[in-house]
Amino acid sequence: MTTGEDASGSDERRRFPRVREDCLIRFRRIDGESFFGPTREGVTHNISGGGICFRSREELRIGEPVALDLKLPEFGSSIIALGRVVRCEPGDEGNEAAVEFLWVGWSDDDAQRAIADYIRNKLADRNG
Repeated sequence: MTTGEDASGSDERRRFPRVREDCLIRFRRIDGESFFGPTREGVTHNISGGGICFRSREELRIGEPVALDLKLPEFGSSIIALGRVVRCEPGDEGNEAAVEFLWVGWSDDDAQRAIADYIRNKLADRNG
């Protein structure tokens, strides 16, 4: 486990450090026939090499698989991921869902490492 910083700025023990990052995310539920259903949108709250937390109007079920499409300004192409909902709670701006990454990629297999490097660089910049 490594020490990371949560969204409130306090230190806590985490396997993957996370940083607060607000950007658009698109997602689809993966549930039999509905995989090709409508794409939903949300806004990220924070991201790490192991998962993502985002706000959405959709209420997701714990354990529900989802397909994610994320655009971070620092990356040239979308990051695509498959994940599993580990938490979903009502909040001030809709529901806040936490999704554990099961698979992350784009045109190569280094996306999860790129996300972890991005987080590490953001934390280094912040801590100066």
